[in-house]
Amino acid sequence: MSAELDSHVSRHTHSVSGKLTEAELNHSYTPPELSDLNQLISQLLLADDVNDSELLALIDQRDECVQNTLEQLASTPEKQKQFALAESEVNNKLIHVCNQLVKQAKTDLTKLVKGRKAIRQYR
Repeated sequence: MSAELDSHVSRHTHSVSGKLTEAELNHSYTPPELSDLNQLISQLLLADDVNDSELLALIDQRDECVQNTLEQLASTPEKQKQFALAESEVNNKLIHVCNQLVKQAKTDLTKLVKGRKAIRQYR
């Protein structure tokens, strides 16, 4: 891949058909800090174009927040279990949306490569 193509891919944004609302990311066990992150993720996913780097950073922060919450709930195993089960469902939704983003990125990259090839043929 050329440096130009690498640059395009690393700063690329993607349209997502399966968007998640804040309500889909929150549950009855969601602490305020996690709710704030969910709001940011939802806003990003509801945009016409999703910035991959920004999404990854927010998901990393979200994961850290979930891990911290699980540690804080260690003294109450039942609450910890309920939180973990609810988060598992949310995580599956996020994985689904991220998989859609990967598919869209592959499609976009294929179009870009074909377009560059067509341009070279006309030179």
